[in-house]
Amino acid sequence: MPIASEDLKYIAKLTLSKQLSKTPVDQLRRDHPFLGALLRDRQNFLGGKSLSQTVIKDYGSNFTNAKGESPIVFNKRQPTDMAEFDWTRATDSLYLSHDALKTNGITVKEGRRGDYRMTSDEKVQLANMLNDATYVLKEGFLENLDAHLHLNGAQAADCIAGLDALVATDPTKGIVGGFDRSTAKFWRNNAATGVKVENLRRVMEQQWRACIKHGGRPNFIMAGGNFIDAYADAVKLVQNTDAASPDRVDLGLASKSGTDTGCFFKGVPIVYNSTFDRLDEIFPSETIKWVDRCYMLNLDCIKYHDDGFDLVEPTRPYNILALYQMMIVRYSMSLKRANAHSVISIEAASGQSAATGGQGEDTGS
Repeated sequence: MPIASEDLKYIAKLTLSKQLSKTPVDQLRRDHPFLGALLRDRQNFLGGKSLSQTVIKDYGSNFTNAKGESPIVFNKRQPTDMAEFDWTRATDSLYLSHDALKTNGITVKEGRRGDYRMTSDEKVQLANMLNDATYVLKEGFLENLDAHLHLNGAQAADCIAGLDALVATDPTKGIVGGFDRSTAKFWRNNAATGVKVENLRRVMEQQWRACIKHGGRPNFIMAGGNFIDAYADAVKLVQNTDAASPDRVDLGLASKSGTDTGCFFKGVPIVYNSTFDRLDEIFPSETIKWVDRCYMLNLDCIKYHDDGFDLVEPTRPYNILALYQMMIVRYSMSLKRANAHSVISIEAASGQSAATGGQGEDTGS
């Protein structure tokens, strides 16, 4: 028995909706740790020409010590300003031709919901096809959204400024949120690039203190594979004797969850981000390789905004027999404080180029 075209549309949208509902943030943390971290505290985007964020430039304090009749000086404070961040629309889509379904034993007839009844075998076959099609749609959408949230926005037209712009390897250049970092020193993140491995611990301490001094304790650290290997090699093994427990040394850094490395800094886990490997494959000419980087982020000061995932059933063209499905989200990223974050990169391996400098106290190179 055939299936009505309206039933097919309904079942396809329901299948895609279920695929999304089966993707909790905790699962994204393992597959796409940066996206997962951002989605845990996503902000609702209500629209507008741009997304505005209030930022504190300075305290404008006129604190004084005095005695007797010394006059008190009052000042008019203007410590805040508005940063403006662009938003964009992300879409991904698929279509299944009715003839492709026919090849798999499923006949689609024009009709309203309930006009036809499928056999049990046809239902199983259709469910498998829709599950496969909607799964790759969802996974491809999230993978590419995650990648664009890492990049600086220069990769294509209508892209937003992502992590590589907000927490830049050279924080003295570029306009971010409407502020020119060449003059707006308060709007520069901390950075240390081209760090020699033997100086890694010292530089990380310096960058941590720089974040603490300005914006608070970093609560999320992610890094590429090369950086994690260098960090693990730099860590000295300290063994505490516990007569009640057998000694255990495990040279495998990754734990069961995949992105957990077993490495920590100041008690914060250093998360392996496999997206860094993908970005280096897509952009092989990148001066500072992603796999050599580590980001210390305060997620209270950097936010992801969207208007929710919308599942759309476009009306098919009159002369094409096919099912169409689409995912849409309008999203942006904003920065509240720039100097609450740091990016560190190790010295490039032989044959790679590296840049040095940045906002950090010492690059160690």
